[in-house]
Amino acid sequence: MPPLLRGQEGYRFFTPGPKHKPGTEELFFDRGEIKDPQFKTRVRSLAKYLWSQAQAVDGKPQNGAAVAVAAPAPAASAPPAPAAAQQAPLRTVYLAKTAGDMQQAYLRLAEELGRRRYNVVPAGSETIPVEADPAHQFVDDALNKVDISIHLLGKSLGYAPEGGDPIVKLQLIRAAHSDERRRANAAPGTSLRRLIWAPKILEQANGGQADDERDPLKVLEGIAPRQDSDKVEGDSLSKFVDFVLQHLDRCAPVVKIPAWIREDTRVYVHHRPEDANYALQLAEALQELKVEPVLPALEGDAAELAAFHQQNLRDCESVLLCWGTASEVWVRATARELAEWRKLGRTAQFSCRSVVACPPPGDRKAFLLKLPPRNEVDIVVDLTAGPPPYPDKLRNLVRKDEAQPE
Repeated sequence: MPPLLRGQEGYRFFTPGPKHKPGTEELFFDRGEIKDPQFKTRVRSLAKYLWSQAQAVDGKPQNGAAVAVAAPAPAASAPPAPAAAQQAPLRTVYLAKTAGDMQQAYLRLAEELGRRRYNVVPAGSETIPVEADPAHQFVDDALNKVDISIHLLGKSLGYAPEGGDPIVKLQLIRAAHSDERRRANAAPGTSLRRLIWAPKILEQANGGQADDERDPLKVLEGIAPRQDSDKVEGDSLSKFVDFVLQHLDRCAPVVKIPAWIREDTRVYVHHRPEDANYALQLAEALQELKVEPVLPALEGDAAELAAFHQQNLRDCESVLLCWGTASEVWVRATARELAEWRKLGRTAQFSCRSVVACPPPGDRKAFLLKLPPRNEVDIVVDLTAGPPPYPDKLRNLVRKDEAQPE
């Protein structure tokens, strides 16, 4: 399951196979057909749950009156990014133009990449010229901006520019030539890798199977020569999308940003319930330093609390862990979660991840303060033996501009 959904209870539309081995499930609904009568029962259960949640949001019906559920606003391409994130450089990715049979997959990938603030070239509104030389130049100009190209291989190869190859083949070949030129220049870290989706099973628009199962490698080799650096996948589109995003995350360049809390931004003061009083004092001190503190909710349904927590992690520019009587494992596990900021649904990394060690003191706190995990925590502040967190105690945490802390 996607990271944001792990640990949550879902409505299963399948019966687990022997020993719950993945890939052996018996689906209730498959390829446009109901395979198990339980499908209708689960649909009704899910519908009732969604209706009850809508009532909770919009108000319960009274005296049998219908509940008016407001139509959702049009989905934005991405949630608003924090101020620092909006200035962060975007990584550019080449998403190859496709034939008509892969258009829906192309749109899905373009949307997913856009939501994560990747810059997709060529732009969706651009088309490859219909003459060979301009087409080559058009594709080469776009490939020169990237180190990753993504290609979706269906049954059709698309239109062919006059005197040239069909566009699906053309882009594969131009990407290979671009990689060869870069390797010939012997410049480290400048190669171009092709990520290729050649689904084993092509489906018709109505969900039916169009062809027998394909061999992804043979599909590629039937169009253009395979490169040693190619990553070729043939599973479902959803799994390929996950693969692409994970690959981009792993090979993303590290962006160095200031590691302190900026004035006039929001900081998530995360803490355990037992440390709520001290966290409130921290929040008041931060407010005096012209920072907007955001505290977690402590009362409510478990699912609502988790959703509110995740929203805070997405919205706030910085995060501060208040460590008083909470366990060491909570601090370490939470800090590790912050390091994987893309899995939190963020569009940019935190500008500052800080730990404030509060009373009482302890050996494990002293250890972490001396040797914090630098890839997970940017700043640690020791307030274990001092008075309440007056603003002057947090001066090194909050900065007005880009100057380094003293």
